[in-house]
Order: sequence, then C-alpha cells, then structure tokens
Amino acid sequence: YLVQGLTHCSTCHTPRNALMAEIGKRSLGGGDVGGWYAPNITSDTQDGIGQWSSDEIVAYMRQGHVPGKGSSAGPMAEAIDHSLRHLSEADLRAIATYLQSTPPISEGSNQPTFSWGQAGDQLASIRGVAWPRDMNAMTGAQLYDAYCASCHQAQGQGSTDGKLPPLFHNSSLGHTNTNNLVLSILQGVPRHGRDSIMPAFGHELSDQQVTTLSNYLLQNYGRPDA
Repeated sequence: YLVQGLTHCSTCHTPRNALMAEIGKRSLGGGDVGGWYAPNITSDTQDGIGQWSSDEIVAYMRQGHVPGKGSSAGPMAEAIDHSLRHLSEADLRAIATYLQSTPPISEGSNQPTFSWGQAGDQLASIRGVAWPRDMNAMTGAQLYDAYCASCHQAQGQGSTDGKLPPLFHNSSLGHTNTNNLVLSILQGVPRHGRDSIMPAFGHELSDQQVTTLSNYLLQNYGRPDA
C-alpha cells in the first residue's frame, strides 16, 4: 500500500516504454525522471539495494544519506524533504521490509554500486604546475582542487557525519548511468527548501569542464567503466 500507493515509488523507479507506460516486469528496476536516474531499488544484491540493511534504508528515507552507501539528490531529495522524512518509524520500516522482499532485477553488474572506488589523493600532481590559459584545458585534478576538495576533502573522504558525502563507496558514482553525477554538479543538491552546501556549478563550469571533472571523479573514486 505504501510503496505502490501513497509513496508511488514505481512512478520514478520503474522504466517506461515508448508510450510512457511502466514496464511491469521491471518494476522498481530503475527509471528516468527529469534527466535524473531513479536507481534500481529491488532486492538485487549487485544493482539494487539487496545489501542494504533495514536500518540503512530507513535512515536514507529519513535523512537522505547513508555513509558508505549513497546520498540523495534531485527528485529523490525532494521526495525525502517533502514526504518520506515525515512518515512514522513504522511506515518507514514497512517500506524497507517491502523493498527487501521485491523480486531482484539485475543489470549485469559484478559488484554492488556502492562498493566502487577508494580514497585517493591526486592533488600532489598539480602542486607547482601553472594553470592553463584556457580554462577548458584544466585537468580533472585541477578542477577537483578548485571546486570539490574544500568540501569533499583531498582524498574524497567527505565529512565524518556524512553530510558532506564521501565520493568513493557512493552509489552515485557506482552506476553505469552517470546522469546523477553530472546533474549534481550542474544543479547542486538543495535540502529542506534551502540551498545546501552542495552548490550548483552549471553557471561556472563549461560543458568541457563538467565532462573532464566527471571523468576524473569516476576514474579516481567511482566506476571507471561508466
């Protein structure tokens, strides 16, 4: 009732056919909404949330982030801010139990989306190196140093409370679909109706810079083959 009715999870998390009807046999297997990717939330252990505990699923719906698993952004962050975080503990537990019981839908991954990447510091490679005259020629490390390191730290470890999430072991960088990474850079991540400490960089970075930075993040902290 909660998943299929009131919270209508399948509206975003189920792929659609050419006529925009939900593809029932892939229910909750991942869909697109407004350019964002609503990931697989079936019980599959590699592509879904089969290796998330009930406590982690509840915490994600309550606060929008779980260290070592992922952080919400885009429409999912809105759903949490305006709806899910206001539900009772019993309702959140019921949703978690239901999701853990769904038929697994695999996308062919050989490891969980949240398991990719590791801490790494590539910033030493740019110390003493002059920035290029053409800002589009900046390296990924230079862009990371300029726009990301002050919050996500030199090794991508984020903050200890998870509000500034680590970039490794983060499902946003572990999917083959990179839309959420790119849109987080472009649009930022607002919280509770106010601007958060993840600002939007779409007005500052060129398409080339966004591409260079995204590739750098995937190669160093996420899924290199994405």
